[in-house]
Amino acid sequence: MGLTLVSPPATFPVTLAEAKAQCRVDDNSEDSLINGLIAAATDYVEQYTGRALVSQTWRLTLDEFADSIIIPKGPVLSVSSVQYYDTAGLLQTVASTTYTVDKVNDPSWVVLNSDAVWPEILDAVNSVNVNFVAGYSALPSSIKHAILLLIGQWFDNRSGVSDNGMKETPHAVESLLTNYRSFSY
Repeated sequence: MGLTLVSPPATFPVTLAEAKAQCRVDDNSEDSLINGLIAAATDYVEQYTGRALVSQTWRLTLDEFADSIIIPKGPVLSVSSVQYYDTAGLLQTVASTTYTVDKVNDPSWVVLNSDAVWPEILDAVNSVNVNFVAGYSALPSSIKHAILLLIGQWFDNRSGVSDNGMKETPHAVESLLTNYRSFSY
């Protein structure tokens, strides 16, 4: 099973203005640094939670079909297509009437309909692709606040070492993110 980012998000979950307010910066002299901190904090939170924060397209690659296929990166907004390599090695798309997407449960699933069968596939690795869009339609405030806390922490502590004693990632960040962690992949 492989997971590949096809189209990254067009924006970050926190704006430069929000991050500058968190860091108490009123001018543009630190914009480059703060933009980098926004990207790093977003990446940290996505890795920590196992979730996509802003709409982005992913491809799940499998060796074969199963009656139910877990989608390990959520929250799932939509499944664009389920594709497979047929026995001749040609890429085909499964009719969407063959399966149901369960977006109610977490993680989401692609489930074979009871009256359907998956098509025959090429006997090879990576023969099935599930293309999907993941991200929050409205980012939970706890996640946004965790990102802002990280940005503020990293803005204040720009070095990997210090004579003043470094602080680890704030416990508040982990507390804010705990309920959003996904262990499905």
